[in-house]
Amino acid sequence: MGTRRDVKSMATKSLDPAPNSTDPSKACSLLIIKIFLKMATRSCSAWLAAVKAIDALLATSGLGPGESHRDRRDKLRQLEEAEPRYFRLGLRDRYMARMSYLHVDGFYEGTLSPEEAEEQMDKVEELISDVETLLKRGRA
Repeated sequence: MGTRRDVKSMATKSLDPAPNSTDPSKACSLLIIKIFLKMATRSCSAWLAAVKAIDALLATSGLGPGESHRDRRDKLRQLEEAEPRYFRLGLRDRYMARMSYLHVDGFYEGTLSPEEAEEQMDKVEELISDVETLLKRGRA
């Protein structure tokens, strides 16, 4: 996983016009596209990691992996209603928050700042860690 410094470094290095370009505005446009694509890729990867973790939890719990975002949300609600520990961990809310930040803002809209992206990636790691703990304890 990259850091905020990676994006800043890329932005700083890319401020120079492209080697084959005599038009600084083209170089600036290329920079914006590169930053956007890198952020979208990172957001998509982090979001997929969250989805896979939730699917593993759902499959192990006997509900089967999610078939859609709605299905995952509904199955997480079922887990919360059946077991208070799931409610206390807030897995459904955390899953939906990551979907909004990473999938919608980071990937589709491209409105996630580098700082927000880093924060969201940390939260995905926390979500995965909580799911791993549940799976290791055999409590899923």
